[in-house]
Amino acid sequence: MATSDLMEGEGRFRGIVEAAGIGLAAADLQGRVLSINPAIQRMLGYRADELVGMRFSDFTHPADIAFDSQQFESLVGGEIDQYSLDKRLYIKNGTLLWVHVVVSMLRRSESEPYAIFLIENITDRKHAEEHSRRLIAEQAARAEAESNLEFLNSVLQHMPAGVVIVEAPSGNVLLTNRRINELSASIGEPITPVDDWETQRTLLDLMKSVALTHAIEKAQVQEPMEVVFMRDDTKTTIRMAAAPVLDREGRVIAAVSTVYDVTASKYAEEALRTSEKLASVGRLAATIAHEINNPLESVTNLLYLLGSEPDADADSKQMVQLAQEELGRIVHIVRQTLGFYRETTTPVNVALSHVVKDVLSLYARKIENRKVTVKADFHVDGMVEAFPGEMRQVISNLVTNALDAFNDNTDPRIAIRIREAKDWSRRSHHGRGVAVMVCDNAGGIKRENLRRIFDPFFSTKGEKGTGLGLWVSQGIVQKHGGKILVRSSTTPGQSGTTFLVFLPRRRAAVMKDAA
Repeated sequence: MATSDLMEGEGRFRGIVEAAGIGLAAADLQGRVLSINPAIQRMLGYRADELVGMRFSDFTHPADIAFDSQQFESLVGGEIDQYSLDKRLYIKNGTLLWVHVVVSMLRRSESEPYAIFLIENITDRKHAEEHSRRLIAEQAARAEAESNLEFLNSVLQHMPAGVVIVEAPSGNVLLTNRRINELSASIGEPITPVDDWETQRTLLDLMKSVALTHAIEKAQVQEPMEVVFMRDDTKTTIRMAAAPVLDREGRVIAAVSTVYDVTASKYAEEALRTSEKLASVGRLAATIAHEINNPLESVTNLLYLLGSEPDADADSKQMVQLAQEELGRIVHIVRQTLGFYRETTTPVNVALSHVVKDVLSLYARKIENRKVTVKADFHVDGMVEAFPGEMRQVISNLVTNALDAFNDNTDPRIAIRIREAKDWSRRSHHGRGVAVMVCDNAGGIKRENLRRIFDPFFSTKGEKGTGLGLWVSQGIVQKHGGKILVRSSTTPGQSGTTFLVFLPRRRAAVMKDAA
């Protein structure tokens, strides 16, 4: 090729390099800049004479130097033909510029080899990629937050405690869970006095008030408080508390109020107290039985001698016999020590009609003084296998309760019926037995008391009652395989109470069948 043609070709190539939009640079084997094109000057803000002699590592970000230097050494050593990478360069004003660099070696036999750098400004692309990554990260964080929120809401909705979140300072309800809605719909209105009594007629009203007045306005934790609610004669005891929710600056932004239904635990506590009372009664009863047993035996012997007196008339002997029977019942009751002593003898055939007649004879004076009309209707003798003293105790308790129920009745009446009956229990045998009904036309038993009349120590007689009569009677009837039911009305003109006692004819058969 002619010299003129070669010079023309080199000039044309130099013109292309000078006009190129991509940065071009040449560097020696130590990485020092030999020459650059205008594009690099525009990228980095340096003049050509400022860049020539500098190393690329002099304006490369420190985090990118190690890999770049390693690759450049491999290129100079002939291990690789070229390499490329994205890295950051400091421009003259100190800001960073992202570039894509392709480096290769130009080796000529007539001159020392040198490196050729192709440098492209990719800052906009990197920013776009970074923005895209940030969007993806934000979307992932938002999705995770929504998932966490959904999980927390699920936990909140399935908590056994009712939860209400109240906004500060407005007091508006932000959230309620499923349990609070269930409680609100079932427990009725509060009967325990609280602040702003007239305005707080629902559970939600009360929880909002507690959260607002304590947790929000005072920024204090409201310690658990108990409130009793009533609906349809059913009492529900709830325990509530409230706590403020603070932001990073310590300002109250909301309040969380929680509520638990503690009715069952209250019943358990009451049952525990009752069991403690029963244990005390057992110890006291055992002491009483020990102390009075000897005097009772003496009285029993005296009555026996009096009954054996040959000069006594028939009425006196009958009264002595009745006194002996009643004294025997007292002895039996003492030995039972109010139900805590287990019967050790075997049951015998007992005619319930005779038991009723004996009880009515015992209370004849009391019946006469109170002007109570008693009607006894015996369809059968009511023969059952039982313990006579215990049957007498059951009938006596029922008759006494009926007599004590009369206050100002103008026509007090008691009806006692004995008839054949069939066991109404679905789980028991279908044998026949005897039903004893004791009915009165007194004022009746209030509904809230009706469900508790068989509880130990519960009495509506005030100081006159021990609260043990019906509890002991129920235990006796159940021990004989029977049942005792009650029905009562307080409706004026139709008031009264009926106790129905069912006893199977053969106690042993019942016990065997139940086993």
